[in-house]
Amino acid sequence: MTTSRVINTDSVFPPRSLADIIGHQAPVARLRSRFRQGSGCLRGRHDTPLLLYGLPGVGKTTVARLYAKALLCDTARGDRSIPCNDCVSCTTFDEPGSQNFDFYPTDAGRHRHADDINKQLLLYPKGPRRVFLISNFDKAAPEFVDALLKPMETERPDDTPTTFVLVARSLDDVRSAGQSRCEVERLEPLQNTETQILCAAMASANGLRFADDAAFEALVIGCRGLPRLIENVCVGNHSSAEIAAERVCQVLDIDWGIPILRYWLSLFVIDQPGPEAIHEKPLIPAKAAIYSRFVLSELINTLRTGRRFCSGEPALRVADAALPQDLIHALRQKAEKMRLPPEILLAEVGEIVRHDDFADGHGLAEFDRSLRALLRLRVVRLPSGSTADILAR
Repeated sequence: MTTSRVINTDSVFPPRSLADIIGHQAPVARLRSRFRQGSGCLRGRHDTPLLLYGLPGVGKTTVARLYAKALLCDTARGDRSIPCNDCVSCTTFDEPGSQNFDFYPTDAGRHRHADDINKQLLLYPKGPRRVFLISNFDKAAPEFVDALLKPMETERPDDTPTTFVLVARSLDDVRSAGQSRCEVERLEPLQNTETQILCAAMASANGLRFADDAAFEALVIGCRGLPRLIENVCVGNHSSAEIAAERVCQVLDIDWGIPILRYWLSLFVIDQPGPEAIHEKPLIPAKAAIYSRFVLSELINTLRTGRRFCSGEPALRVADAALPQDLIHALRQKAEKMRLPPEILLAEVGEIVRHDDFADGHGLAEFDRSLRALLRLRVVRLPSGSTADILAR
């Protein structure tokens, strides 16, 4: 893949206008078209409420605030979708702690009563327009939504020009009455190239560099195309100016992939000791153990399809590519020694994985002991009906 060292970007970060947004080209273009003269009344297009939805951290609030910033900018300019960034209205968006008195951010998940929004609706804008940004709209109480339905309609008194921007994670919990009054835009996770550009831009803006290509790749893979996850790695207290792969995996909670793959590999590739040599302390971190069910399903899927181990899970993708392939090879060898098809062996392992509790040290020890016992001794029913104990060594 393209590495951090060869990515040249003129991207502005943090973005100061919709034009600076990395990714989301189609929805951002439609938002910017609201500012263009030509078809219909400019004011009327802004009267139609916006509903932005998408995964947490995908950039909904950032896009919403930059749209509001351009809409409330006091300076006349050619492209109205790009704010001047110098007027009083614009600087209040950029300066922490400043408040724009024409901008009303509200969390519908916290302010759940109709009176909360009615009190704000009684306020008049200081400038020619006001903007309501309502986050967590999918968590809004029914009475809260009902209080908004009439104000969100396009026919409103001329003396109260108001734009509503609603933000939600999913449309499933947004009432249809609210959706029907809005222009709905979905924000998708960034594509791979967009993610690379944003990772490089955000690190540079915070005076950071990547320790190596592995660190950059871990961030590109681990952030899942969500800008907030990139920000979690690049913004905050850093003991070093370098971003190491270990830190990326820790912050993004994908540091369990390599330990669990190594643990499973040890089960299949190393001859098991006798009962007296079973370790009381499991050779796997508790954090990694809870993902055993996921790894099991990935192994089963690989065997069924006959393809190379190729997981979409970032924690497994950042591991050395040879590690999962070695695991599949060791699994097949172990199954052959035990005179079982690999699928059957995994089914037996699955019974342990599905029923064991990894919540505490005792449960984790039992899980480890049960797996090792299964892989040491098998009772196989022969075609004649007799049984034989076969040591899998």
